[in-house]
Amino acid sequence: MARIVMKFGGTSVADLDRIHNVARHVKREVDAGHEVAVVVSAMAGKTNELVGWVQNMPKVAGSNAPFFDAREYDAVVASGEQVSSGLLAIALQSMGVHARSWQGWQIPIRTDNAHGAARISDIDGSFLIKRFGEGQVAVPSGQMILPYEALWEDHPSEGEGGETWLILRFLAPQIAKAKGKITYGDAAPDIDQLCRQIGLPLAEMTGGGVDQIIVTLMDQPLPRGVRDEAVTQFMGAYRVIEGACIWE
Repeated sequence: MARIVMKFGGTSVADLDRIHNVARHVKREVDAGHEVAVVVSAMAGKTNELVGWVQNMPKVAGSNAPFFDAREYDAVVASGEQVSSGLLAIALQSMGVHARSWQGWQIPIRTDNAHGAARISDIDGSFLIKRFGEGQVAVPSGQMILPYEALWEDHPSEGEGGETWLILRFLAPQIAKAKGKITYGDAAPDIDQLCRQIGLPLAEMTGGGVDQIIVTLMDQPLPRGVRDEAVTQFMGAYRVIEGACIWE
């Protein structure tokens, strides 16, 4: 058994039929007993289209300056790869292959701060390797998760002398019971990553005064503390110990 990384360019994933063809190649390697990660480009022509949208948006909005926020450029242009990786994961699932897509921050892939031209500084593949052991094919990109709110709460009756909790809440439409395909087991690594990648840096901003980080995914907006059976929520609670998220 080998661990294989397969790369397919934009022409190979240009439409649904070609994505299906890519999935057949991936399935062949999986059936041979290999651990497989797949990296895909945006569908042919899509990146140029997205770049054009970013460049033209200031003009459409009435600005005389052709400038735009490079962070938003990254957000828009990266969506091309997210679409193709998600479609490939769906194709593989439909063929009986245990697969999911991953976004860069979920792996995580760390870069410098040069938005629009960032260089990779580190890749932590431990989660991918763990999923390989579970028989899963990794397709870097992932479910859509949108920040909703961050709250600091004082709980004077908790612990000895009270505690401060950091509450991080995110919208994750794909976990919805009616139409979602993301189970808690699928989302658990995402929740862990959110604690480490977002929760810990925010906790440090308070001078280390956060005792617990609670990460919540919900398929639609819901006020904190309100229960609604129509809303799906996944939650993870963590103690902050020596700069790490320790699951409770």
